[in-house]
Amino acid sequence: MTPKSLTLSRWIRICQIILFTALCAVLLLNSGAYWRSGQLPQPFRPVAGHAYAAVPVVKIPLQPLLFTPTSGVGKQPARLQVLENGVPLGGGETPGDAIIQQGGGGYVYWEGTVTFSSSDNSNPNENGRIYRVRYPVLLHASVAWGLAAALALALAAGLTSPLGGIGPWGLRNAAARLLRPIPRMPAPLYWLSFAGILVAATAFRLFWTHVLHVPYVSPDTLSYVTPVIANGWLPFSEIRTGGTSTLILLGLSLFRGPVGILLMHNATVIASTVFLCIAIRHVLRFDVLSLLLLALLLFNKGSIFYEYSLMSEIDSTVFYCLYAGLAVLSFRHKASLSLAAAIGIVAFFNIYVKPSALVLIPATAILYGLHSWTLRSGALGRTALAGCLAVGAIIIGLGAMMTGFKARYGEYQISRFDGYNMFSHVGHLTDLDGTAYPELKQALRPLLERYRERYVAFGQHEPNWLVFGSLNEQLTRDFDSSSPAKVMIEYLKSRNIVITIAALNAIYKDLAVEGIKAHPAEYLRLVGKSFVHLLRHGYGYNVHRYTPAPEALEEHRRSLAQFRTIVLNEAGKPEAAASCRTGRDATASARWPLRLFVDAIVLGCEAPAYETPSTLRMAERVHDAYRRVVEPLGLLFQELPKLAALGLLACCIPGGGSPRQRDTALMAAFFGLCCLGYCVLLAFLNIADPPRFMININVLLALTGGLAVMAGLLRAGNAMKRGGARLFSLPPSPA
Repeated sequence: MTPKSLTLSRWIRICQIILFTALCAVLLLNSGAYWRSGQLPQPFRPVAGHAYAAVPVVKIPLQPLLFTPTSGVGKQPARLQVLENGVPLGGGETPGDAIIQQGGGGYVYWEGTVTFSSSDNSNPNENGRIYRVRYPVLLHASVAWGLAAALALALAAGLTSPLGGIGPWGLRNAAARLLRPIPRMPAPLYWLSFAGILVAATAFRLFWTHVLHVPYVSPDTLSYVTPVIANGWLPFSEIRTGGTSTLILLGLSLFRGPVGILLMHNATVIASTVFLCIAIRHVLRFDVLSLLLLALLLFNKGSIFYEYSLMSEIDSTVFYCLYAGLAVLSFRHKASLSLAAAIGIVAFFNIYVKPSALVLIPATAILYGLHSWTLRSGALGRTALAGCLAVGAIIIGLGAMMTGFKARYGEYQISRFDGYNMFSHVGHLTDLDGTAYPELKQALRPLLERYRERYVAFGQHEPNWLVFGSLNEQLTRDFDSSSPAKVMIEYLKSRNIVITIAALNAIYKDLAVEGIKAHPAEYLRLVGKSFVHLLRHGYGYNVHRYTPAPEALEEHRRSLAQFRTIVLNEAGKPEAAASCRTGRDATASARWPLRLFVDAIVLGCEAPAYETPSTLRMAERVHDAYRRVVEPLGLLFQELPKLAALGLLACCIPGGGSPRQRDTALMAAFFGLCCLGYCVLLAFLNIADPPRFMININVLLALTGGLAVMAGLLRAGNAMKRGGARLFSLPPSPA
């Protein structure tokens, strides 16, 4: 080797060190390793209630390259902390209304302004304490993409390699390594990584389940709990299908107490995620994608919030995860009748949890249509039979579900909530000059006209106010205590009609359908805006705080009190809330389903584990470790659509097709169609709802993005193998 080549080799080694050092810096910066702090300038501007506002001086070095997050409640939390005398405020990132009304150290950073309250709700201008902010400094995405592109170009040119320097005479060997198919991880390394992620996620959940013992109570909790207590083994009601209530009952029965609800959630989330990730590895042999999805799904902030709440979103997520895993397996076993039956059963149970999963009926038909399209003619008959079996299992399950509703409530329905749902979202389109219910519309006119003028005209909808009469500070100021729901009840009373869910649902449905027919263009515009809103804000939708978390324990104390009230009210002894002894005496003779809710912690005989200082300190350490893990994963989750778009572009490269790549692209297309169909359904039915219902299909969205990336990599890799084989006279690798 000549001195000239040695000099060139040295420069190549220097380029390699620079590139990999830069990439390590990117990883460190985007994991929040670099933080800065600064004092909030006084005086603080009073906002309302307990809330005060200040504009922090955010100093960022190397501004063209670095930035600090400035988003607040929504898709990406600001990750800006407010400290009071050096101690982080315990309320965490909180919605503005909660800061105003409750305070307690809540804060939010939005568009450069910090809105916060002191820890004891005192005036921060007068209490003598020092308030500072602490924020991470991150690398601009464009810089990160530029570094990644530079590394990719260097690899493509054979200039550098993660395994060591490459001299100018080693280009042929570099090309051979570069153009090799996407490698599989050694099995021991894969399973060791898999076990590490799984053990960490399980330990995190078991810790918080032990600490909390009882789920957080949501506004919808009573509607899921009451059917369990009232109906035993068939826990559905007029407004709620029975999926979530059945899982609540199963958890209570297996673990003999409310902690069983949390354990059931933990077990089903972990099991369904493991099943999906193993299915991906088994069918597609994507080890890295399998591990990434395992980490993303088990440490997803939004999903964990619902896992510890009494809401149906997490149960629906579990069944979407199972459905996705079975659908992936069906690409290898296209004509399997048992697999088709399992797909149909899982899809039905998802509908039993959330009727919006009805989109899985056409999705299942499309799935087996794709299988028939890609199969040889000899297997078409059995594949068609499998598709009919899958769709038939869903239809049979729905028939049984509607028959049960008929037996209990006298109608073939899934629920009597369709009218409530429709009116809550299109109530502002009510045809006040229409022929239906003229007397009712006369009373509704001033409310709805003011609602259109002050709320809908600015894109704000209040669905709960329309159908349930729920009020907040703004609605109380504008409407006092009036609401369409209250007007509806007064109308039924004046007609001597018994006030029932069925009667209200029928009127709401009639008004909604008439309003849609009277304003079809406006309705379709609204649907279009809703669809765009769901696509823009639904992916990666997160709640405003980390829950479970030390800063959310006060909220959990209130949940315990509400849980206690629910149990004693259902036992017919609301007055027994005065003491533990009277509470236990009141529920001692309760019938079987209600006894399952009776627990020493719920009834106040024992304090929750987090009341112990040592457990609280441990909770803070566990939560800090969780944030360090989940924040980089959250950034990856948010960037996944961009990576997926690049993958789709790469799929257009000519000459790179292979059976494995085509199957991967078909899977990505199928799950993408499922997500689009779900968004279309919500856009027509849930116009005014926030995009939180998209949390149900985040697993499908993540899977779609991951598969699109892998399809693009396979296509590009196959094209490079062919081109590289010609360039370096290498024998082409098998597809």
